[in-house]
Amino acid sequence: MDPIIARVGMPVPVDKLFDFLIPEELRGSLSVGQRVSVFFAGRQATGIVAELVAESSFDGRLASIQRIVDGPAFTSESLEMCRSVAEASYAPLGLCMNRILPRAATRRSLGAYRWGGSLEDAERWLDSRSKRAPRQADVVRLLLRHGGVVDDAVLRNALGSSGAAAAKRLEAEQCVPVHRVDSPLASKDTADTSEAARRLPLDRGPAQVQVIIRPADRFAVYGKLIDGVLEQGGTALVLAPTVLQAEQLAAVWQQGKGPAPATSNALRSSDFPAVAVYHSDLGEGARGRVWEQARLGKLRILFGTRSALFVPLSECRLIVLEDEHDSGYKQEEQLPYYDARKVARSAACSRGARLVLASAAPSMETTWAIQEGTAEVMEAEPDDLQASPSTRTAVVPVGYGDDLLHPTVAEAVHQALSAGDRVMIVASRLGSFHCVVCRDCGRTIRCPSCGGNLAYDDRSVQLYCRICGHVARQPRCAACGATDLRFVGVGSAAVESAAREMFPGQRIARLDANTVRTAEERRKAHAILRGEGGGQARILVVSPMAATGPRLRGVRCAVVIGIDAILALPNFRASEQAFQLLAGVQGRIEAGVVYVQTRFPEHDVLEAFGTGDRDRFAQQELEHRKAMFYPPFSYLAQLRIPILTEDQRTSPTVARVEKALRRLPVVVLGPTPASGGARSRAVTLLLKAKDPKKRRAACDAVHALDPRIEINPDPVWF
Repeated sequence: MDPIIARVGMPVPVDKLFDFLIPEELRGSLSVGQRVSVFFAGRQATGIVAELVAESSFDGRLASIQRIVDGPAFTSESLEMCRSVAEASYAPLGLCMNRILPRAATRRSLGAYRWGGSLEDAERWLDSRSKRAPRQADVVRLLLRHGGVVDDAVLRNALGSSGAAAAKRLEAEQCVPVHRVDSPLASKDTADTSEAARRLPLDRGPAQVQVIIRPADRFAVYGKLIDGVLEQGGTALVLAPTVLQAEQLAAVWQQGKGPAPATSNALRSSDFPAVAVYHSDLGEGARGRVWEQARLGKLRILFGTRSALFVPLSECRLIVLEDEHDSGYKQEEQLPYYDARKVARSAACSRGARLVLASAAPSMETTWAIQEGTAEVMEAEPDDLQASPSTRTAVVPVGYGDDLLHPTVAEAVHQALSAGDRVMIVASRLGSFHCVVCRDCGRTIRCPSCGGNLAYDDRSVQLYCRICGHVARQPRCAACGATDLRFVGVGSAAVESAAREMFPGQRIARLDANTVRTAEERRKAHAILRGEGGGQARILVVSPMAATGPRLRGVRCAVVIGIDAILALPNFRASEQAFQLLAGVQGRIEAGVVYVQTRFPEHDVLEAFGTGDRDRFAQQELEHRKAMFYPPFSYLAQLRIPILTEDQRTSPTVARVEKALRRLPVVVLGPTPASGGARSRAVTLLLKAKDPKKRRAACDAVHALDPRIEINPDPVWF
């Protein structure tokens, strides 16, 4: 019997699909994964078709689907991945589907610019025109970095609207070999027309999980891995924990020079592989365009953040996770609460792809997987290895009340600047200070709306909440009512201000979440990191988001400030995160010294980093995790339970949940107030289970007891 009922996932927090009748005129054209327009809950709305069935269990009269909405759609594989994530995170399938699938795809004319001359022609033109036409020179340099062809979207992302205008002027000049051509993404066919893509589908073997540990050489390895996949007719997905890193990785690979010395043969060939970047900071239409290009088989290489995992990249045979240890791979902000590392492993298994986990200091879970034999360390080939730079580490003890930079460190910075080198100063936190406390009672000043610590914004000169955006115009202590406040610690903004006073006349740039928000700001940040054009800053003040990645040209001195704040975080991963930050900074500089200022030089993390003994640190950390029953020796889940009473201990819901869990083989910690503070009217419980099945059984019991309880598997912060 032909299906006449469509089960549609709606963007509502209800864990069910809704049945709609398929009108006769749509029965031949409607497919699973398409977005449709329906009349739902008294209003016009859109949802996504999850299933097509012959009968409905609904007793009443069914409304009909009104029309199919043009735009992005799920493939069966991407929809199944979405379904698995929703099930694992106890999130409504309809909500997940509608949050993952872009709502529209912009219909932009896809074109590209090509440099038609030789490399010598380009060098002669740059020598004669760089000063007279600097923006046009930027376009030519971009063309050379990208193998001679630059897509419109890449050009606008790199140089903005002024770069696009300069490219048009170059095309109009008959004496300059810059020509307008079709973009490699502009094919009207529904499949890639390259010879490799026309081959039969690749055999799907078991997933291969490999780990790259070397801090700098891995960027050279990526190019060879991608080239190998392209030659076999496959596609590649490269993920990074932040938007800045994803764009930087795409630029490194496309340039084929700089931090990655190997040149990509596939990129330099006439069959230019279609490359795109996908992340949440792109507009809805831009994300939809990339999604559809992938679904139609027009993409060969995709760089992105965790959300790019769901993009329907056909014949994906390689998945790379750069900085696999980073907490940015875990979605904690909203449902579905998924860990991209686990989703990537599942995707690699289903596709028979190679999964490469890259990190200067792998997570404890990955380290344990290596020891257990479920992952293997990938050794770089001799011709992939860069000359090992003479990088040293120096742990510098400081005291309370000392200057921002220890005299020894300040002198080292002066010497580096005098030698023509660049300097990177890493601040562990944003803003001007770590936190604001009451001078009378010592309590931290928190947001009255969500309970988060208030931060100081040096631009608006006021306190604000980074979580919900609340601005405290007349802040006072909630505990004692005092208005006399004290600022504790230093953030990246305070470090920048102090650096300008200590090193007058030096060009200083700050890169953190407050200064790198928009696409234009990210473009400038990339130029600053590369040390190109107008971005030749001598001192880089960065937060952890920009402290790791490919080596930075000319940076031979790095200073880490505030590592003690990371070590003091109320989280069992604090030591691991501190060591990973330091290892990432070490891999960021070309040569020289990494100075780490601390009040606790005898800390195990700092001693291990100072001696370069990563294995010793990992073993100590694993022993501690095992003794305290934390991952990788246990499986966690955080329960967020809504309550109606002020006293969480008297909440009947909490009591029922605790009673149900006492019957199961799990450890329960809590309850504690949820991060939303007093107004959130919620508490959290932390579950520890010995294996995934026991955790699943406990979470199933809780979900059956009250579906309103949010369940967050593998929480990062609690």
